[in-house]
Amino acid sequence: MSARFGKIVLIVVIIIGATVFFQVWGNSQAKKKGDDMRSEYPRPSFKRSEWVNLNGVWEFAFDDQNLGEKEGWSQGTIHFGKDITVPFPFESELSGIGDTSFHEYVWYKKIFTVPEQFQGQRIQVNFGAVDYVGKVWINGKLLGSHVGGYTPFSFDITDFLKEGKNILVVKAEDSKTTEQPRGKQSWKLHSFACFYTRTTGIWQTVWLEPLPLTRVEKVRLHTNINRSTVHFDVWIKGKRGPKVLQLDIITPVKKTIAFSREFRLSEDSQVLSFDVAIPDAQLWSPEDPNLYQVKIQVQEDKQYIDEVETYFGMRDISLEGGKILLNNKPYYLRMVLDQGYFPGGIYTGSSDQDYRGDIIATKKFGFNGARKHQKIEDPRYLYWADKLGLLIWEEAPSFHQWSEKARNDFRGMWKEIIERDCNHPCIIAWVPFNESWGINDVEWDKEQQQFVVSIYELTRSLDSTRLIVDNSGWEHTKTDIIDIHNYTEDPKIFSSLDTAPDRTLMASGFNYTGQPVVISEYGGMAFKEDSSKETKE
Repeated sequence: MSARFGKIVLIVVIIIGATVFFQVWGNSQAKKKGDDMRSEYPRPSFKRSEWVNLNGVWEFAFDDQNLGEKEGWSQGTIHFGKDITVPFPFESELSGIGDTSFHEYVWYKKIFTVPEQFQGQRIQVNFGAVDYVGKVWINGKLLGSHVGGYTPFSFDITDFLKEGKNILVVKAEDSKTTEQPRGKQSWKLHSFACFYTRTTGIWQTVWLEPLPLTRVEKVRLHTNINRSTVHFDVWIKGKRGPKVLQLDIITPVKKTIAFSREFRLSEDSQVLSFDVAIPDAQLWSPEDPNLYQVKIQVQEDKQYIDEVETYFGMRDISLEGGKILLNNKPYYLRMVLDQGYFPGGIYTGSSDQDYRGDIIATKKFGFNGARKHQKIEDPRYLYWADKLGLLIWEEAPSFHQWSEKARNDFRGMWKEIIERDCNHPCIIAWVPFNESWGINDVEWDKEQQQFVVSIYELTRSLDSTRLIVDNSGWEHTKTDIIDIHNYTEDPKIFSSLDTAPDRTLMASGFNYTGQPVVISEYGGMAFKEDSSKETKE
């Protein structure tokens, strides 16, 4: 590689193996059935004070013949026969079921009541993630469906609610196909190679929220440390008419008011965009993870009717002279490959402490970042990465078979991923593909190359503030970083900075143009159970 690429800059070494050694930090003890599971607010980057956690015991059934819809299971009038502890997938020990065999269609049922204090508001049911297709009914009425196992979705259930008890029913569909983005979830009965136990159905928190008719729908934040500003885009949903938005920003350390102002929206305005100056800005980094707290309130007819809380970190990631810069200074990345599996819960941590503990463990081992490999992590993990200071490369779960359906499903999922996570200061890079999985012929196939470039351009259009690694490991096309996967134990080969054997660093027709070079996988080391015995022999 050195002969072809001339002068390059080596930026980082990422060590594989986080899944193994982080398990000692997690709490794998299941709570008793009926306990309030995962009681922390599930969406800390867009938080409301009133909500109802629907985690805990639900009725559950396998539907291996896919007869449930024909037989009216969606009406919620029959008992499903099993209990499951949500939000843990049925394959996991913590779910109370622990069945790792194939079940492509599964059903959930939860009976709940709406608190009296929610009256007069719209009621929304939120799902953190359901793998892979989720269909939802309330009191026998179909609300809709969602495709994609890693991103949230919601439904307004107000018009279908009854006084007293209500019945929420969910059908989850998860196939063995390699067309769907599944990451490292095995499509065979058992784990094999580097593919592991599946996660089917609900695997993140389910909750109810009361929403006023006029409310904050979403917030997009973009910090600029050179201008010492933060840009806000605030979407307001509801009836048209004049409104007032109150914005308060609290400083990270002294907890004083950095900014407080009212913004008036015109009668037809539904999006408010503005810049806020942050004097003497305290920057965010792994060493000093300073977070500014934000409160946004909506006022209508001189009354505050909605309030959300969020936060931001004054942080910039950029490239210059073949180097990665954090806050305008060259920054050496010491990162770990973390696949996000938890004892007893598979994809789902047993408690919020599992996510916090992973961040603490990562930093205690001397790392300042993690490449979240083939999994979009629970928002609570990203919250702790923001709060405790850990840089994240967010990598999409791969599909493994090239097809039109795979491309369409991936594109839709990727847009939802960026939409969900774009406000987290910890995320410095988006990684849509890994080792040409699903794009096996990208080295020479023009159609696959164009698809990868289109995803790069899509990512850039959705977020111009972060770096993009197009295809982690080899066969790069259009990319901000050239990264390498090589597990050789020969230091001479390793020092040449070549990628894995039988792979090219750049896809045909694409050339190295001075990007930073990152060794993003190497090692493959493991601990033996009894190394002393081997030594004696």
